[in-house]
Amino acid sequence: MKQVLPKLVRDTTGLKLFPLFTALGWLLIGFSVLVGVLLLGSTSVTYWGGNAKVIRDAAEIGSPLLNQLVTLSWWPKLLPP
Repeated sequence: MKQVLPKLVRDTTGLKLFPLFTALGWLLIGFSVLVGVLLLGSTSVTYWGGNAKVIRDAAEIGSPLLNQLVTLSWWPKLLPP
């Protein structure tokens, strides 16, 4: 037998999921901030702060400097703005 829900119950069912979606949104924002601070912060300081432009431009294939550059350019594309 089909159960008919009152209009108020049908209209407010989404409100029960609202706290879950809010928490998931804050978790995503927190993850983005943690990645930006912990991973990209130390990598960018090491890459741009400790090396002159001449050294960065002369880096050979497979050097740690190029690995840091790949990390710095890849992570911001992965995380939502």
